[in-house]
Amino acid sequence: MLHPHVGTMVENGEEVQRVLDGSSVALCLDTGHLLIGGTDPAELTRQAPHRIAHTHVKDVDLGLARQVQSGRRTYTEAVREGIYRPVGHGDVDFAAIVEHLRADGYPGWYVLEQDTILAEEPRGEGPLTDVRTSVAALQALLGAPTE
Repeated sequence: MLHPHVGTMVENGEEVQRVLDGSSVALCLDTGHLLIGGTDPAELTRQAPHRIAHTHVKDVDLGLARQVQSGRRTYTEAVREGIYRPVGHGDVDFAAIVEHLRADGYPGWYVLEQDTILAEEPRGEGPLTDVRTSVAALQALLGAPTE
């Protein structure tokens, strides 16, 4: 399985498409890293749902992603500035992703990832608040029971 990821040999849209065209390898749909690299994860899922074997759920601020793509910000700077948002508070179209995967009979996992950089001791619940927001949004999308 291939996991396209920022800072690797398969990062941007052209590289992802080259892999899809030239192999039959399954993909890890890392929604955050794909969007930051320039691939719309919802469109990729629409085009090739049968290639998705595993899904990493991350929402992204597209404005910061474009700054990383253009070189105006490093990836680390963007993470520090909050490029990763709670699910439903960024620019990834999770409703379309879930719809395309379900229509193809996706049997895999949805793994929530909430990347952050802590510059100091968190106040209150810190990143846990974003994780709870993301879990609730993902449960709603999947029709999963809530606690």
